[in-house]
Amino acid sequence: MNYCMCIILLIATVYDLKYRIIPNWLLCIGGIIGLLSPRTMCSYTEKIICIVVIFIIGMFHLMGMGDVKLWTVMAMYIGLIKSVCIMGIAAVFLILFQLLRNRKETAKVLRISINDLLLTKKIHYFEQDTYPFSPYIFAGYVFGMIIGII
Repeated sequence: MNYCMCIILLIATVYDLKYRIIPNWLLCIGGIIGLLSPRTMCSYTEKIICIVVIFIIGMFHLMGMGDVKLWTVMAMYIGLIKSVCIMGIAAVFLILFQLLRNRKETAKVLRISINDLLLTKKIHYFEQDTYPFSPYIFAGYVFGMIIGII
């Protein structure tokens, strides 16, 4: 099932890089396979919990809805906890890439975000339309497979 998820993530990455959208048909196919397959790493109850929890997280608009749906599909394959680890790795990859690409601006955004979180206990929202996130999710998933998280 890991390779099936890798293929879904790879197709999502290609579409996201080219069109800045993750196609719903891909997410539907991945979701149906993930939800109905008994060969995934989590139970049916955990799959339903994944859908609800990630939907609630998606309501905060911290990432695009295509990425939220892709995360939901991934969580149905590997479980909520492992998917959160993969998303954390993906976020670190994104930050590192952005630091290499535009060190000054990224450092400013990180400083503002950390200060707001520590001082006001609130999350600072920034525009999200400048980068596709699915390539980082794919890289995080492959990295998770290599180091044994998945």
